[in-house]
Formats: sequence, structure tokens, C-alpha cells
Amino acid sequence: MKVTIFKQVGKEKIMIEGEGESLKKALYDVAINASFPNVYKCGICGSDNLTIRARKAKGKHQYVFIKCMSCSAELNFGEREEDAVTYLRTNEDKQLAWKKLES
Repeated sequence: MKVTIFKQVGKEKIMIEGEGESLKKALYDVAINASFPNVYKCGICGSDNLTIRARKAKGKHQYVFIKCMSCSAELNFGEREEDAVTYLRTNEDKQLAWKKLES
């Protein structure tokens, strides 16, 4: 069985699929990869001109992040080691951890 959900990042809709022998297992599979909220606007400038990017640092660490194309701010995805749940990084106050990068 397959389950498909959509997440919103700025103006983009992202399709995420899960698969399993039962509905519960398919939903679990999709939930691991989609355990993050929709992100409609940049937390720094408020623009909805967002995209998802990826990079590799020092040849081994892989990063996936949301990038604001208006102000260059970034919001990193994280992944818990114990269960591979994907999430968006937050600050100590539980707000999304947007970072303005200097050019």
C-alpha cells in the first residue's frame, strides 16, 4: 500500500510517499519523512520565495535545507539518529531556527 501527502515550502508543493504492507505501516513510513510543518514564509524577511537545497560539507556531511531566495536565509533539516525522523531545526524557544547568511 502507498500513501502520498503534500508539504508546502513557500510556493512549492512537495510530494512525499510512504509505503507499507498496511495503511498503518504506510502512514508510519510517510510520517518519518514528513515530520515537519509546512513553511510558507521566510522567518527572516517574510518572503515566500523559498526552495529546498542540499550540500555536502567536508566531503561527508550531507545537509538539506530550505533557502530563501530573497534574503539568502537558511533553515536546516535535521534527522534523529535513533529513528530517522526528519524535522526542522528549532531554537531554544522552539521557534524555527532560520539563519541569515552573510554573502
